[in-house]
Amino acid sequence: MNIIDVERIKQSTSGDEGIMLDIINLGLERIEKSQVEIREILEKEDWDGLAQTIHKLRPVLHFVGIVTIEDELVSIEKNAKQRTNLGKIGDKLTGIFKVFESAKSELVEIRDSLKKS
Repeated sequence: MNIIDVERIKQSTSGDEGIMLDIINLGLERIEKSQVEIREILEKEDWDGLAQTIHKLRPVLHFVGIVTIEDELVSIEKNAKQRTNLGKIGDKLTGIFKVFESAKSELVEIRDSLKKS
C-alpha cells in the first residue's frame, strides 16, 4: 500500500520536478525532526507543545502527499489541546510513526527517481 499520494505532490508543485525535490526533502527533514520533538514532548507530557508540533507538521505532510493520517493527527492535536484521551495518544503516535517510516522510504524512492529523470 502506498502512503504517498504522488499526484498531490505534483499538484502542489505544478509538476515542477525541482520544486517536487525541494518539497520531498523538506518533508523528509520535517518528519525526522518532528519524531524527535514528539518523543521529547511526550516524555515531558507537554500537551500544548504536542498540539503545536502536530499543528505545524500537518501542512508539510499534506504537501508531500501523506494524507492517510490527517484525521488521526487532527484527533491527536484536539485531544492534546483539550487534555482528553491522553492515555491513548501514545498508542496513536506509535501508529503514526509506523506510517512515517513507510512514508520516508517512499519519499526517498520518489526523490531518487526524480533525480534520475
